[in-house]
Amino acid sequence: DLLLPKGRDPGESPGIGTVRMAMKMMNNKRVQGMINVHWHTSMLAKVVSKKSRVADRIDELFLSLVGRPASESEKRDLGKFVADGANLLDDKKPYEDIFWMLMNSSEFLFNH
Repeated sequence: DLLLPKGRDPGESPGIGTVRMAMKMMNNKRVQGMINVHWHTSMLAKVVSKKSRVADRIDELFLSLVGRPASESEKRDLGKFVADGANLLDDKKPYEDIFWMLMNSSEFLFNH
């Protein structure tokens, strides 16, 4: 139901997300609860608290969401993203963007 309106043949669907899926994910309380790094019960908070190194956190997110470790270039690029996006008050906020990016990837869509 996330991808297609009821009664539509899945074979007709392109391998990309839809506006319908994006709206459901953005407005779904359960999805938002998984993403918020400051909610101690969220999936993201558990990943961030379990690992201390940036590369390990990125790997754990990839394993959790797309079922594979991050490549070296993904770790490098996303590690830079985390370093650039972190500030003294909130060094964990960039991980929310990485989580959201992975959830909206075609790789996530096809694996789940």
